[in-house]
Formats: sequence, C-alpha cells, structure tokens
Amino acid sequence: MLGLLCLLGARAGQAGDTLAVSGLDELGNPALVQAMLTYYEAEKAGDWETTYALRGPGFARIVPFEAYVRQMELDAEGWELLGIEGRSVGGDGAVVSVTLNFSESLEPAVAARLLGPELAGPELQSGPQRYAQPEVTQWVEQDGQWLALAPGARQHFVFNERLEWDDAPPPPSPPPANGQGE
Repeated sequence: MLGLLCLLGARAGQAGDTLAVSGLDELGNPALVQAMLTYYEAEKAGDWETTYALRGPGFARIVPFEAYVRQMELDAEGWELLGIEGRSVGGDGAVVSVTLNFSESLEPAVAARLLGPELAGPELQSGPQRYAQPEVTQWVEQDGQWLALAPGARQHFVFNERLEWDDAPPPPSPPPANGQGE
C-alpha cells in the first residue's frame, strides 16, 4: 500500500475550507460529478449526516448511523482532505468505477501510523504532511440518485470500503436460549 502513496511535500500549508477539485468534468456525467462533489465536500467538513445519506439505504440497513458517525470522527482525527482529481472512469454493469487522486494533510502521529516511520520520520514531525493517493471509488445510480458504494478508504476510513448487502429481509430472530417462548 505504501507504493500507492507518494509524498508531495514535507509540510502542508494552511489548507483552508475549500476543496481543490480538478479533472471531474472530463468524467462525462454531470449528475455523478455533483454527487461526488457533495460527498467529498461533506467529508472534508465532517458532515457525516450527508456522507451517510449518500451511501444509500442498503448501507444504512447494515451500518447504524451512530456507529458510522463515531467511526468516521475517529478516522478523521488528524486528517484533512485537501483535494480530489479525477483520473479515469469505467463501468462494470450498474457500478461506475472512478479513479481519483486524493490529496490529504496528515498530522505527524497519523502520518506515522498510516505511512510508517520511514515516510513520517522525526525530520518530518514538525507539522502536517501532505500526501496524494490514487484510489478507485465506486458509485451506482439508484432511483435517479448517485450513491457512493466505495468512496475511498485511503488507509484510514474503515466504513469507506465497499460493503456488500442484499435486498432480502433480515433472518428471523432465534428463539430464546432458555427455552421460554412467547
């Protein structure tokens, strides 16, 4: 995984509140681009309600909102999304795969944990580190809305991996173990 990560600079400057965006218009689908912008701007702002909503009802059935928020807040500590760059788009049936280059700023402790000491050594510990990482994200259009199946884990967002679910109802609860029924 370290091969996917490249050091952009020893120190990140003041990132600000604006998400740097490039290369998305070339992806060819304005509605998909808008969904991506909405998702990543919300992620940058820590607006977990919006990012959760853009994961769709299948995701919500298997990941409770409170657990999602708790984990995303934990995963976002010492991290800031600086920008996204669209690289390529492809499809596999209903799922659209978009390769994005994510630019991020990591606090020294987070950089050491994610990248290892060789890329976040003592000489780099004086401030946030700026990194870029390409990752394939996955999106699907459902009922006229683009949803994020896998918006990019970038080695630290546990719930941004693609989770699988089906549309079947949950299995019935087992009977009580003590033999006392209803």
